[in-house]
Amino acid sequence: MSVLGLLEPVEPNPMGMVLLVGLLLLGLLTSAATLFKVWRIRASLFRVEDRLGPLEQTFRQLEPLQALYIDLRLDRSLPATRGWAASPDFLVLLARHVLARRPNVIVECGSGVSTIVLARCCELNKHGHVYSLEHHAGYAESTRVELARHEVSHRAEVLHAPLVPHELGGARWSWYALNELPDLEIDMLVIDGPPGHTGALARYPAGPVLLSRLRGGGVAFLDDGLEAHVKQAVARCTREIPGLSTQSAECEKGCLVLRR
Repeated sequence: MSVLGLLEPVEPNPMGMVLLVGLLLLGLLTSAATLFKVWRIRASLFRVEDRLGPLEQTFRQLEPLQALYIDLRLDRSLPATRGWAASPDFLVLLARHVLARRPNVIVECGSGVSTIVLARCCELNKHGHVYSLEHHAGYAESTRVELARHEVSHRAEVLHAPLVPHELGGARWSWYALNELPDLEIDMLVIDGPPGHTGALARYPAGPVLLSRLRGGGVAFLDDGLEAHVKQAVARCTREIPGLSTQSAECEKGCLVLRR
């Protein structure tokens, strides 16, 4: 065959063209399907990550919860520490302060698992008493039952204290009734109530009403320190009460510590 014969045009093959186009389309469809699957896997991973966040935080609370059972030598289960209840890391902070400082009078705003922990610490110290203000009668009774189950009822009193009007600084505030709270100097104050939905700056009244009764060297612990209304309440208290210092402690929900 001559060189010129090699350069002669080749007749097109219709079947070959169809096959080539089909292969190209198949490749495009396969690539599109692969990209779609990758997108779905990526979206699923983001959803899993969102769900793992709360689980990871809950897992991190297991260590302080275990520490509570060891430090307090508990042989009975504590009430739940999720949701509205005080978190284990906040409870450990309270427990270690009581065990180290041995306060005599502890006043608490809002009862629950923290009441059990505080009362148990006083029992271990053989010293101190807890007065817990609770506006919800049902919660107050539940806490009393738990105190009895842990055999520390003699170390704590849960006072049913409905939210009533208080005149403070020329304004009216809804806060705990104090008719059952003894007129004593306070060594330690725990503020975990009332709930924020009960009114603007719901925890501010604890400042003018109870912080003024805090003994020199006394300490107040505020839970939910990450909440804006709690930060605002503390800022207002520090402006109005001389000699009050504030610092934060790292806890799941935030904790603000006030000292006189």
